[in-house]
Amino acid sequence: MLFKYWQYLKKPLLFISIFNLLCLNNVLAKKSPFLFQNTNNYRENFYGFSIPQDPNIKKWITFFTSNRGKKIIQNWTGNSRKYFYFIEKSIKKNNLPLVLAYLPMIESGFYVHAHSSAGAVGYWQFMKPTAKRFNLKVSHWLDERKNIHKSTIAALNYLKILYKRFKKWELALAAYNMGENRLGRFIKKYKTTNYWELINKPDFPKETKNYIPKLIAVSLVLQQSHLYGMNIKITSPKQKKFNYISIAGGTSLKNLANSLNVHSSYLKKINPELKQFRIPHYVESYAVRIPPKSFKTIENYFKK
Repeated sequence: MLFKYWQYLKKPLLFISIFNLLCLNNVLAKKSPFLFQNTNNYRENFYGFSIPQDPNIKKWITFFTSNRGKKIIQNWTGNSRKYFYFIEKSIKKNNLPLVLAYLPMIESGFYVHAHSSAGAVGYWQFMKPTAKRFNLKVSHWLDERKNIHKSTIAALNYLKILYKRFKKWELALAAYNMGENRLGRFIKKYKTTNYWELINKPDFPKETKNYIPKLIAVSLVLQQSHLYGMNIKITSPKQKKFNYISIAGGTSLKNLANSLNVHSSYLKKINPELKQFRIPHYVESYAVRIPPKSFKTIENYFKK
């Protein structure tokens, strides 16, 4: 099979790229055990739905195993390591499909300050109205879409509501991306609740067409990174832990930071939902994240 490409032997990089692509196709042709083998119980628990051999999935696997795609995935996993354990634990607690833990990769690359052109913000890319619907505060002082704990709880609650409405996880995920009412109109128009049929309709949004195939591809590549010439571990052995303390409204972060023996910019960095260097004056108190090493020094602050 490689004989056809003998003319590229004088171009080593091009030959290697072709060879890698052929190897990838060979892996897919043999049906990756994670994706296509008859492991229905595991697959249903992980994804919450059956996975077809859709060309869009293969397209995204090809991309994420390319040099460019590998760099993107490595960047995403690097961003996720501080939070993946918490998200996965929350998903298990709610008895939801584990693939949802990879959703912030697709939404924001696990970048806290991700901001879409439409106005979606944070790890889970909440629009302001949806954020307020799920009790995430968005104001001059706060943007809790950037709080990993609160936004994760809100996102999982929203996904549960979407699943309750659409009865299928493919549709719940599609609705999360494109909006539930908009998806409802497409279902009514084409009289089908099959996501894989809807994505082939000419007017179906391109972003949502790629949304679930992209999610499946990322999770597959990360779960079986060794098959694609990578060795990526999503979670670090030691998850970084932080403590929360309740601080009175109107408190200066700079004064608090001095008492904790940390820099105020670091304190703000680990509390990205705080838009100002001060706790909102209109709240009685607010839970502020502090590093464990500073917990012993917190008494100094309260003694003042």
